[in-house]
Amino acid sequence: MPADSGKLIQCVTTGVIENKRLARQALCSAAAVVGGAVAAYAEQQGKHDLFDSVDFSAPDLLHQTEADCLTHCTDIFNAGTANLAALTAAITLFTARMNDPRGQIVNRSTLLKEVDTDTVGLMQHLLSPDCQQIKSIPDGKDFFSV
Repeated sequence: MPADSGKLIQCVTTGVIENKRLARQALCSAAAVVGGAVAAYAEQQGKHDLFDSVDFSAPDLLHQTEADCLTHCTDIFNAGTANLAALTAAITLFTARMNDPRGQIVNRSTLLKEVDTDTVGLMQHLLSPDCQQIKSIPDGKDFFSV
């Protein structure tokens, strides 16, 4: 047996291997971020199956086989995409409804005209024969005692 058989054999990584390693690290990091957001949503909503399918850290994914890592990253992507579709629909609905209250009042002058019209109508009602009894309160009497 050679004398240096107990020493670790040092490997020189080539560009292809290094590129693959960096690509896998980037994949796992990105999947962990998206998975964390989806897991937080799933936990809040009580969706335990969804939580279990996306609850992986970057080191968890890195220590899996390449095939398992890719499968779990794809599952995380699909879960995130499904929730993004729901978010997109909610944004579209909210955008359509966002200006609803503002659309009710056209402008200040229109609002003042409506108030003036309501005030004139109230005054006409008070001066109508139905309300003449209010005018006929004798002096010294309280309004509520009549």
